[in-house]
Amino acid sequence: MPLLLEHERSDAVGMLRAGSGVTDVARQLNCARSTVNRLPERYDVTVSIKDRPRPGQPKITTP
Repeated sequence: MPLLLEHERSDAVGMLRAGSGVTDVARQLNCARSTVNRLPERYDVTVSIKDRPRPGQPKITTP
């Protein structure tokens, strides 16, 4: 399954806070329930829904 975009993660947290169920939100966003289930906790800890930096050297494009 593809990664959720920032606005999709934000929407998911909002829907969960509004009282929607994890299964309903996961169906709407076409992602795993475990992904949706982790979002509020991650948001509470980091106060952010942005992607984490990935390990490794950044790719360099040559002309």
